[in-house]
Amino acid sequence: MMRTLCLQTGDEGVDMKDNAEDEEVIRLLEQLQESRSQRAKDQRKISDLEEQLASLLQVQENLNTYWSV
Repeated sequence: MMRTLCLQTGDEGVDMKDNAEDEEVIRLLEQLQESRSQRAKDQRKISDLEEQLASLLQVQENLNTYWSV
């Protein structure tokens, strides 16, 4: 994290406020990135589970066909 400090007289209060706002924006961006990463993981898990379900349904269908003959 990069922080800047203003050395001009009279601007310290403004810079501290800007710095606090920058840190808040950075924190929110980090949270957003974490949420996006978690969403991508969740989407992959959902896809895997959908594939497993499709496979199980196919197995069930095959078993039903086998036992109904």
